[in-house]
Amino acid sequence: MKHVTALFIYLWIIMLLLFGIPTVLSAQAAPVDAQNSPGSVKEQGIELFMKNQPEAAAPLLQTALRKEPQNGRLYMYLAVCYEQIGDFQAAQQIYQDGLPHAGSDKATFYYNMGVNYQRLEQYDRAEEMYQEALKLNNNLAGAYLNRANLYVRQGQFDDAVSDYRVYLSLKPSSAQRENIEQMIALLNQKVVQAERERLEQERQRKEEEQRQQALLDQVLNSLEESGEETKGLSEGTGEVKETEQEFDIVD
Repeated sequence: MKHVTALFIYLWIIMLLLFGIPTVLSAQAAPVDAQNSPGSVKEQGIELFMKNQPEAAAPLLQTALRKEPQNGRLYMYLAVCYEQIGDFQAAQQIYQDGLPHAGSDKATFYYNMGVNYQRLEQYDRAEEMYQEALKLNNNLAGAYLNRANLYVRQGQFDDAVSDYRVYLSLKPSSAQRENIEQMIALLNQKVVQAERERLEQERQRKEEEQRQQALLDQVLNSLEESGEETKGLSEGTGEVKETEQEFDIVD
């Protein structure tokens, strides 16, 4: 039992190292094709965003979005600002609003929404978002890694190992390769351990069923052999007594 507990703790330490892949900007996110004149609200907001000043950038990007409500890139910039501020609910709403306008960035939108749901501990929704992202771009390595982490949380160890391996195939030089390989080894141990426990529980269940059936048979046999109430007439004295009865003859 101590060995299993230690293994579980070690597994979660590695999870902490793997978890938290940040949201991303599309590979096409910079440079930005600003069409307005230099110094416009949109350009000022984007410039502040690129300088990692989300609090200052957010209101300018909101203003720019009101002027360009179909500009998918602005939705992504604004959502990332809210992520940096720590308001993940607001970021999710902006991504949701921007999805119809995301164009070629739609997979990135879904991926970032998955990351935020994961941060909010809404794991089922996070898994859905990663799946949507991978439907659009099956080479999105971060989605495999984060989904693998979700599978570990849910005890789906075989699925987690599969996703970790896909991630490593896409990112063979990943800085996290050693940690992921350790995680795979630990999960394989847990899969084997879980299967052994399942087989042992099944064996015990069958033994208990057989024991109970044997006890029932024993009690039933005992009742059939010794119970007087179960005997027929032929098992008694073999005699049938006749009762004599006098009848008065009425003249």
